[in-house]
Amino acid sequence: MLSVIRRATLRASTPVLSGVRGKAAYEGEGKTTVRVINQEYDAGLMIDSYATYGFKLNNGLTVLGPMAIFPRTVMSWQVTAAEEVTEQSLKLFRLLEPRIDLLVVGLETGERAAQEGVLRLARALGLNAEVLPTEHVLL
Repeated sequence: MLSVIRRATLRASTPVLSGVRGKAAYEGEGKTTVRVINQEYDAGLMIDSYATYGFKLNNGLTVLGPMAIFPRTVMSWQVTAAEEVTEQSLKLFRLLEPRIDLLVVGLETGERAAQEGVLRLARALGLNAEVLPTEHVLL
C-alpha cells in the first residue's frame, strides 16, 4: 500500500511535458527574424546613444554638441537650445540636394510651445518636419 501512495504522489508532482522538444515556436515560411541595423556599417550612420555632451554613432565616433546626421555625413549644427532654432538656422535644410523628405528635430525640452514654435518655422520654409524631445527622436 505504501508504494502505491508514493507512486501517486510522484505522478502528481511531475509536470506534463509536451511530446515536441527542441522545435521553435514557428518553423514555416515568413519566419520573423531580427537584425540590429546599428551594427551594419553599410546601412549608414546611426545614433547609438546620446548624453548632455553629444552623440555616440554606430561607427564609434562621438559627435560633440548638436548635429545634423545623414546616411553618410554628419554636420555640426550650431544651435545649443530650442530658442536658437530660428528660420535662419533651419535654412540649411532647405539648401540640401537632394531635398530631404522629413526633417526630425530633437529638442532638449519637452515644452509644447517650444516644439510648436520650431514646427511653425520649419513649415514656413516648406520643410516637412517632426519636432520632439531628443530622447523620443532616438527611440
